[in-house]
Amino acid sequence: MFSRPRNALIFALALALVVGYFVAGYWLYRLPIGLDAPGIPIALGLSLMTIGAVAFWLVRRAVASGVDPERRRFLTGAGSGASVALGSVLLGGGAAAARALLGVGTGTKGWMVVGAQINDRELPFTHPQWKEGWKGSRVQS
Repeated sequence: MFSRPRNALIFALALALVVGYFVAGYWLYRLPIGLDAPGIPIALGLSLMTIGAVAFWLVRRAVASGVDPERRRFLTGAGSGASVALGSVLLGGGAAAARALLGVGTGTKGWMVVGAQINDRELPFTHPQWKEGWKGSRVQS
């Protein structure tokens, strides 16, 4: 696919940014809301593991194609692939955290602002007045 390791590296890192932001970042942003909470860590883990596996495969294949002896080719490709896989997972995780925690690209300020106010005792916990229209109301979901 890529004959030059540099092109494979650039593609792997760009893919890590895109998948990290749009897939892992989406699920990480939804995690505090509590929607399908058990499935969200699985989706996060699978997306980051997929980023690493694809990056490893791309770069190992590109590096291994340029070295002649079989043992050197395997070691060089595996080392390069593992390094880029780790870097891609970190980059994808960073993009996910930037979207969810800092709100990059979401139009919000992210969950860090909300988390910082959780223990603020000056925030009201209940409405100061009981309104007549609220009597008999129930939370549906």
